[in-house]
Order: sequence, then structure tokens, then C-alpha cells
Amino acid sequence: MAFRENLLHLRAAHKLTQEQLAMRLGVSRQSVAKWESGTTYPEMDKLIALCQLFECTLDDLVTGDMTDQAPRTVFETAQAPVDLFGYDETMRSLGRKIPTGVAAICSGVSAGCLLFALGENSLYIPENIACALGFLLIILGVAAGLSFLVPAGLTYSAFCRAHPYLEDFYTEQDKQEARSEFTWQLLVGIIVLAMGIGAAIALDPYPAVEIFAPTIILGTVAVGVWFIIHGSMSLGRVNIQGYNEATAEEITPSELARADLTDEQRARASALQRKSRITGSLCGAIMLLATAIALCLLFVPMAQADFKNVSDHVLPYFWLPWPIGGLICGIVGLLTSVLLDEHAPVPEAGSSQIRF
Repeated sequence: MAFRENLLHLRAAHKLTQEQLAMRLGVSRQSVAKWESGTTYPEMDKLIALCQLFECTLDDLVTGDMTDQAPRTVFETAQAPVDLFGYDETMRSLGRKIPTGVAAICSGVSAGCLLFALGENSLYIPENIACALGFLLIILGVAAGLSFLVPAGLTYSAFCRAHPYLEDFYTEQDKQEARSEFTWQLLVGIIVLAMGIGAAIALDPYPAVEIFAPTIILGTVAVGVWFIIHGSMSLGRVNIQGYNEATAEEITPSELARADLTDEQRARASALQRKSRITGSLCGAIMLLATAIALCLLFVPMAQADFKNVSDHVLPYFWLPWPIGGLICGIVGLLTSVLLDEHAPVPEAGSSQIRF
């Protein structure tokens, strides 16, 4: 108990909050809270850092009685927030890789459509060569996209497991800059998409070039989506509470048990995981049903006697169940958030309780 009492006294005597002490030691606030409650004990390098910080010996700190000592050092407590674990750089890197991966896939499909258009009715190049090259470009685009998306997903997952809870270190100026970046990138993305649709509509009266409309639309989608996703991730990057909630749903129960969290945060994470499992199960069932309907719309007309007549009316809409299923999943997610919400009351400023 000597160490716990000494730490409590030294921190209070030097007028440091748990967050400020954690910041100086390069640990989380939860670690300091657990040291002071006697739940855990710091490792040797942190003990030495504490001795250097409070100008005392290791014996005095661990086994002595320092509760009657006056502070030896006056600390500057008005420190700027600090990113202890490299969160900002990690999220910025993901914010570049993920939109680039999505744009690469869209670009590959756009290039493939261009080859299909050039080979349509063998107008420009032989149709079989155009189809082969078109499919090759699509595959290359998907491969390029996955080369960005897969490592980004693994990096994010590893970071979440290593740091399941973060203190909010962003200033209001940082958040305002992120909101501004999101606004102008969203506008640029929408303008690019509108230009692509407008160009495709303008080509409609000209049959000779109308076949290139899908290429134009998908090409502008690649550019517009990059800006929209990048702006959205820039805004999401400064939402530390959102990160904490998402991470609580990502980590496994065993990882949650080992995580450096308070009891309230662990209970909150468990509630979020239950809600995530229910939502995931419902959405999985919805999308499986949507896929079954889409496959029926695609293949059932082949069994019809008048295939041509039926396919003209049904086949163009076989893809509709998927976006409809996605919208239903969004509604289900909102409903589960309301019906299964187990949020604890938001603590007052300065409270020792911290919620996800």
C-alpha cells in the first residue's frame, strides 16, 4: 500500500491530474487509475520514470512514506494534448489508403468498360480481344485496390486491439479544420460526380459515342469517391469517442478482459459488442435474402419460354435487391441503436468516470 499512497500524495501535491501524469509517463489514464487503486503495479521502467519525475529514490517511492513531503518541483500543468500512441498518423495513413483502394477498383472497372465499348460489335478492335483485355483491366484494378484495402484493414485492426481506448487529445481547432476539410472535399466529390453524369447525358443523342458513357461515369466515380471517402475519414479521425465505440465492437471478449479499461468502460464495451452481434446477424440475414432474390431475377428468366421478352423486363433490375437490402440494414442499425441502447449517463466535467 506504500506505493499507492505515495503516488496519490505526490500527484495531488504536485497538482497533476491523472491525465497529465499519464501524459508525462507515456501511458494511458487508466493505467494511472489502476496504480492508484492498487489493482495493478507499474513496470520497472515506469517506476524509474516516476522517481525521476518526482525526484525521489525507488526505495522511498515503493516502500517508504512520502505522504508528508512537500513537492520538490513545480510542473507546468497547462500542457497541450498529446497523441501518445501515434493514432493521428495511423489514421491519416488509412485515410489515404482506403479511398485510393476504392478508387483503384472503380478505375479498373472504368477501363474495362472502355475496352468493352471499343470492342462492341467489333467497331474499333475485335470483340474477343476487347473482352479479354477488359476483364484483365478489371482484375488488375481489383488487385490494385485490394493491395491498399487489405493492409489498411489489418493495420487498423491491429491498432484497435493494441489501443482499445484513447483519451481525446484533439483541440477544438483540430476538429474545426477536419470539419472544413470534409466540407470542401464533399463538395468537390459531388461536383465531379455531377460532371460525370452530365457528360454521360450529353452523349446520349450521339450513338457513336454513347457507348462510352459508362466509362465516363465510372471514371468520375473513382475521382469523386476518393474525395468523399478521404474527407469523411478526415472528419472521423478526430472523433475519438466514435473510435472508442468502434473499437469496443472490434475486439474479442478475451482481448476485452485483458484491455487497460475501467470497469465502466469494460461494461460499456460489452454492451456495444452485444448490440453489434445482433445488428450483424440481422443484416447478414437481410443481405443473404437480397442475394437470393437477385440471383432469382438473374437466372429464373433463363427458364422461361419467352426468354427475350422476360429478360428485357427483369434482367436490367436484378441488382436492385442489394442496395435495397443495404438501406434496410441501415434502418435496422438505427433501430437497434435506439432499442438496445445501454449508454450510461454522461459524466459531468471533471468526473473520474469516462464512457465510450
